Amino acid sequence: KDIDMIHGVKLEDLTDDERLGLEEIVNDAHDKILSAANIVLSRCRKSLNINYLRKENPTLTEILKQMQEISGLMQNLNQAGYVTFKAEEYVKHVQDIVQAVESGHTEDLERHVRELNQRSFL
Repeated sequence: KDIDMIHGVKLEDLTDDERLGLEEIVNDAHDKILSAANIVLSRCRKSLNINYLRKENPTLTEILKQMQEISGLMQNLNQAGYVTFKAEEYVKHVQDIVQAVESGHTEDLERHVRELNQRSFL
């Protein structure tokens, strides 16, 4: 509900305290996305066996859905800046990994895991 109230509000209309609060929320959301991407990466580094990855709990698809929700909230908070963009990149990497697992393409999985592994996580 609070998010609905934020739609249409411009950052320059916020007080300094409100802007700091919003920044804190967005940074926390960003950290959650990085953390989730890191979980996916460590699972894939443990095993690139697609059957193994499909059986993990929570599933990679469930993790991706949470990441997409968080990323969507960040966008709704009018934070179309660097932090939101970076979060979206991590969501895209995990989305590619999930698609490779679901379609059973080991080569794609290996490539996407390599690409995510090269990211900074900072």
